Amino acid sequence: MIEAETLKTASAPSLLEMARMIEAKDPYTAGHTWRVANYGQILAAALDYPPEKVEVMLLAGTLHDVGKVMIPDEILTKPGRLTKEEFEIVKKHPQDGFDILKEHEECEAVLEVVLKHHEAYDGKGYPFGLMGEQIPHEARLFAVVDAFDAMTTTRCYRPAMSIDNAVYEIWRNRGRQFDPRIADSFLGLIREGLLDHIAGHADYGVKIGRCPTCGPVLELHNAHHLDDIVVCRVCRSRFEISDILDGEFRLKYVGQATQEQVPAARFAS
Repeated sequence: MIEAETLKTASAPSLLEMARMIEAKDPYTAGHTWRVANYGQILAAALDYPPEKVEVMLLAGTLHDVGKVMIPDEILTKPGRLTKEEFEIVKKHPQDGFDILKEHEECEAVLEVVLKHHEAYDGKGYPFGLMGEQIPHEARLFAVVDAFDAMTTTRCYRPAMSIDNAVYEIWRNRGRQFDPRIADSFLGLIREGLLDHIAGHADYGVKIGRCPTCGPVLELHNAHHLDDIVVCRVCRSRFEISDILDGEFRLKYVGQATQEQVPAARFAS
């Protein structure tokens, strides 16, 4: 956890680095900010946002969870169910993110997204319990894409949901958790295959694979070849790519990596 005064005096590049640090602390979220930022940008364009606002969505997605730097590691990466008290701490991250970013003029355009992306269309979200059009449109947009990414990625406390099941959950909760028009537009993008290059990836051309040893993610590049070595940044297991069939990788354990061989966390760019 970082001291609040340090955050207030940070530069914009430092804030982006802090967003990277959040992902570095939790390997299960590898690529989360990249996916949410890109989902948000594509959905904003589909909803006819002006070009300058579409560009802002990339920064909003990258910084939407920056307040999580204030959550203790033992809560952020807890493998089991959170207690009521722990969840109350987690629920503070939108306000903490807003308080961090409001000190930075260059972040003014993303403040409402950071503060209100966990509000729900039916008023049952947090931190304010806003409902419907009381919630800024951009925050309603990120409520959809953030929830979709959370559902379709493995977390320390539960496995990933299939895309089909996540689509059903978005559809089932349109008009409740989600703005129905935004939800319908997002589901249309999925049906048309326009998000296939983002779902299940940590960056362009970088697929997310499951570590055979410990479960967290492996980054598998399209450019990888047979006999290449990939390393899990959690358990440090080294795997040789023994086969590639229809874009799927088969891995063979070949030993443990040194700290220097462990890849750094990937970050939205």
